[in-house]
Amino acid sequence: MKRVSPKKSNHLKELIYLNDLKECTKQTQKSLFRSVLEPILNASAQGIVLMRCFDTKNLMGLIQRLQFSDIKVYSFSDDLKENSFDNVQKENIWEETEFIIVLAQRYSAMLVWDYSLGSKKDFCLISIMLNSKKITEVCKLIAENSMINFSSQIDNFQPDRRENETMNEALGKIVDFASETNEEVILKQVENETLEDNFKLIQRYEISSKKNRLIAHEIKNNLSVIDLYSKVIQKRIENPNEQTASSILNAVECINRSSTYINTFLLDLKSSNVAKFEPVNAEEIIKNVIELASVKAKEKEIKILVEKVCAKKIIADKVKLSNVLINLIYNSIEAIRDKEKGRVTISAQEKENFVSILVKDNGTGIKKDIQKSIFNLDFTTKENGNGLGLYISKESMQEQNGDLNLVSSDENGTTFEVLIPKVQQERQEGGIS
Repeated sequence: MKRVSPKKSNHLKELIYLNDLKECTKQTQKSLFRSVLEPILNASAQGIVLMRCFDTKNLMGLIQRLQFSDIKVYSFSDDLKENSFDNVQKENIWEETEFIIVLAQRYSAMLVWDYSLGSKKDFCLISIMLNSKKITEVCKLIAENSMINFSSQIDNFQPDRRENETMNEALGKIVDFASETNEEVILKQVENETLEDNFKLIQRYEISSKKNRLIAHEIKNNLSVIDLYSKVIQKRIENPNEQTASSILNAVECINRSSTYINTFLLDLKSSNVAKFEPVNAEEIIKNVIELASVKAKEKEIKILVEKVCAKKIIADKVKLSNVLINLIYNSIEAIRDKEKGRVTISAQEKENFVSILVKDNGTGIKKDIQKSIFNLDFTTKENGNGLGLYISKESMQEQNGDLNLVSSDENGTTFEVLIPKVQQERQEGGIS
């Protein structure tokens, strides 16, 4: 008679039970996920991450940053294959249990959760620990179910010896408090179920309407580029020569690029996909943007100048980043009144974990009393403005794990700063483990 091996115990689920925590919502779980992973990414530290995560919605930007960091990633589910993290799990002994464990010098964090243990939909039981020697024990437990031997790497990144049980106890109470708050919110929603359903319907309509307006704004920007270059082609054809042919080819290339951007935005209308991240060269992005914006600048007799630009690679959606920069340059051009001395200056330099791109003009400036409102939806000072440009740009940069800020603005001009994460380590052929 064939002998059947006994089913292995899910010790990770037992670990959750031992912590005796209350249920928490999906929103709390995702916030905690970010909280344990972001410190090692922001510090550009070396380390390892063990991860088993089924629902990566709203976390993709963070997870994609791991591909361009100096961190070894070991995935224990098939859900991260699209991020080039192959599943190294030997046996499916953990069922519904998920986890993320981070090990670095003087920093370690562990988050283990299971939605099958929750009594309500989208609620889980969760265990969290920081800088505890117990994290190493859990890592070794996970290593036993791995097709890859990474035990030596665990030994290289031992948790801080100054283990603080009081801190871990406090974390547990914070999770409990967050869970209680979420439960109160959900109970209130149940009491107003009909009202909530109506509200969601209205909210979906508003989101759809807002998205259509944002896409229409970006398409309008790119159509203006196409219109300008069409006029250039018309003028050049009148007196053809060798220089004219080169100019026409450049104009056609810019038209094709704008058409690509428009197609991307039209695809956005059909889906809710997040930004498409990839390593790109900041210098190349700026060069392409200036080519697209140069016709409008020449038409207004305004110079676009480039100061020192670092050639560092960044992690960005190149279409969305390009449109943010084009929008800023267009705004600068429109703000300049003195055409003879009018100029827009672009520069880029490294700034901690980011590349800082500055767009500076010598225009009329933004009044001090409205500077705090310029990123608000529907806020505009232009006669024919729609209040979308800066709002879209700010949201787009935050979606790319960066930001857009007003650095300064007065009667001498305005400076905006675009922050975008830089690639911490050039990817070697074959990717990160």
